[in-house]
Amino acid sequence: MSDDSLDEKKKKAREMLISGKTDKEIKDETGLRPKEISRIQQGITNHF
Repeated sequence: MSDDSLDEKKKKAREMLISGKTDKEIKDETGLRPKEISRIQQGITNHF
């Protein structure tokens, strides 16, 4: 897995979190680990 595809997955997960998708839906679609999804979610929360 290259860094570009990981960055794309994280970007997609961020968009999905903002649109209100659940962690499970994000994990199923992107294949990211729950810990990575939590980090993205914390970044969004800290921004606001």
